Amino acid sequence: MEKKRELLDDLAAQTGCQYLSDLHLQNKRVKVVQAVRHLSADSYSAAQWEEAARYIWGDTPTFADAEQGRQYFLTR
Repeated sequence: MEKKRELLDDLAAQTGCQYLSDLHLQNKRVKVVQAVRHLSADSYSAAQWEEAARYIWGDTPTFADAEQGRQYFLTR
């Protein structure tokens, strides 16, 4: 059985964060947006995009689908 991909884990890896909590750092936020440009929206659920927005930005959005979540990050 293939392990489900985790958006927060992938973002931490793509941005060079040793810890998930580093994603909160102001100097990592530009890198987060850059990393999202290289991710496929459909590799993650809309719920994962919502969770990531809450965790990184402190926002509480609701996305109809994964692409809407990805676009939210790209407009940050």
